[in-house]
Amino acid sequence: GVLLLSQCARRLGRPTLPLPLPAIRWSRSALRTVGATDFSAEQLRLLTHGRVVRTAHAREALGFAPRYTTAETLAAFARSRGDGLLPPWRLARAVDAAAGLLTPGPEKPEEEVRRDG
Repeated sequence: GVLLLSQCARRLGRPTLPLPLPAIRWSRSALRTVGATDFSAEQLRLLTHGRVVRTAHAREALGFAPRYTTAETLAAFARSRGDGLLPPWRLARAVDAAAGLLTPGPEKPEEEVRRDG
């Protein structure tokens, strides 16, 4: 199966930040200027477009049969790494709490309003 980088990040509880290509190019240039690191054009294409590997030929030519699916392998890795910064359950709880703040609660009866105010 195929998992996108964004899907992997979510399943690992890692935040993502979408960057437009011009921002990536600017960041690359800034990092290269200060000597921190450099990304090759191929690495930028990989980050921008991703890669998928087909295992059909390995199955046919080598008789290779993976024991686990891509999702099962990532799940095992995720269990070994812990929850991460934004695990799905924590993110869902935060979204529910924010939705509760935006949803008006039940109105107070008129006599309670007079007593409070």
